[in-house]
Amino acid sequence: MNSQTLYLLLALCALPACSPAKQAASADAGTHEPDVTVIGGFACISCVSDEDCGNGRICSQIFGSSWCADPCGDLCPGELICKGVQSSGGVASEVCVPILNPCTIADEPVIPPSDSVTGFDPNDVQKVELPPPEPVAALDLFGVTKLARFDFAVVGDTRPPFKNYTNSYPTAVITQIYQMVGAESPPAAFVLTTGDFQFSAADQPAIANAQFDKYLSARANYPGTVLPVIGNHECTGATDSNCGAAGKDGLPPLYQTYLKRMLEPTKLPEPYYVVRLAAEDESWTAKIVVIAANVWSAEQALWLDQVLQSPTTYTIAVRHEPRAATEAPGVGPSNAMLDKYPLTLLIVGHTHTAAWHAPQRELVVGNGGAPANGIMPYGYAMIRRREDSALQFEVFHYQTRVSLLKGAVWPTGTVAP
Repeated sequence: MNSQTLYLLLALCALPACSPAKQAASADAGTHEPDVTVIGGFACISCVSDEDCGNGRICSQIFGSSWCADPCGDLCPGELICKGVQSSGGVASEVCVPILNPCTIADEPVIPPSDSVTGFDPNDVQKVELPPPEPVAALDLFGVTKLARFDFAVVGDTRPPFKNYTNSYPTAVITQIYQMVGAESPPAAFVLTTGDFQFSAADQPAIANAQFDKYLSARANYPGTVLPVIGNHECTGATDSNCGAAGKDGLPPLYQTYLKRMLEPTKLPEPYYVVRLAAEDESWTAKIVVIAANVWSAEQALWLDQVLQSPTTYTIAVRHEPRAATEAPGVGPSNAMLDKYPLTLLIVGHTHTAAWHAPQRELVVGNGGAPANGIMPYGYAMIRRREDSALQFEVFHYQTRVSLLKGAVWPTGTVAP
C-alpha cells in the first residue's frame, strides 16, 4: 500500500478515545474459547487458526500474537485501517486493524506515542539539535505585562489514548514539544494551552494526579509562564459536562484536582481569566481571554461580555472546544459574544489535529500528544507579531521543526498576506 493510500485511510480512520472492556466471545467465533476485547469496532479474539475466528475472519499475526481480523474488502470501517499481515497459515493477507494495539492481557497496556498513526515515521527524520532555553520573564497575571515582542506558543491536547492508562501518557512527545518551545529564538514570552491534560475517570483523582505529574514534569522544559485552559476531560470527560458551583456536574474530584494542580499555582481564582499585555514602546496592547466552556455560568457570561468590551489592539480568545462543538455549555454563548466584539484570533483544541478555519478566525492546536486525528503529526504552534502589525502563526513538527501549517491575520482578524 503506497503512502498516499495510507494517508487517505488515516484521514478517514480516526482513533477513538475509549477504554477496552472485556466482553463475552461472539457466537460465531468457532469452538475455540478466546479472550475478547472490543475496541473501536475490533474484537480482540485470540486464535490458532481461521476456524477459531468464523464469519470469514482471518487468524492474523498482529500485535505480537494471533488475532482474528476481517479482510479489508473495498474499505475498512471508519475506525480501522487496512494492513498487510501474515495469516496463521503463513499466507499474506490484508486485514482491518486498529491503529494502536488494544489487544492485551494487562490491565494497563503501554502504548508508546508514535507518529506512525499520522503517516510520519519518526525514524525517518532527524531531530533538531536544541540549544538551551533562553530565560523568559514570568507574566504578571493580575496587571499588565510589558513585552519587547509579542511572540508566544500554543500546545494543546496532551492526554493519553485511553481512560486511566497512565503508562500510556505521551510524556516523550510532550517533553520534546516543550524542549522545542524552550529553544525558540526569539523566545516565546509564554505558552497557551488548549486543555485535556489527562484522561481519567471523574472519581479517580489519584490517577489524575499521576497524569498531571507527568505533564508538569514535561512542561518544566519551558522556563516561562504556561497558561492553563480547562478541557472537558478536566470536568467529567463528557463534552457536554459543566462543572463548578453553578454547573450540572458540580465539583467532582477530577475537577477539584485540576483546580489544585493547574490553577492554584497561578493564584488565579477561576478557570476563566484575562491576561493583559502591552508593548514596551506602547505601540500595541493585547488581551488573552481564557474561556472555560465546561465551567459555564451566568457569572462567567457577564464577565466575558465585560472583558471583550475593553478595547485592545489584539484580542486572543482561548477555549478548549471549537466553534462547532456546541454541546459544550459555554461554546454557543461565547461564540455569540466573540462575534459581537472585535476578535483577532480564537485558539482551540479538542480535535486532535492542527487546522486553520479562516472565516471563523479559528486556529486549532490539538496535536500535543493525544491520539492523532487525521494525518497531522504531533507538534505545537508559534504566533509572532510582525513589523506590519499582523500576527503570523505557524505549526511545527515536534521533532524536526518542519512547518506543517501557517498563515497570518491582521489585528481585526481578517486574513493577512
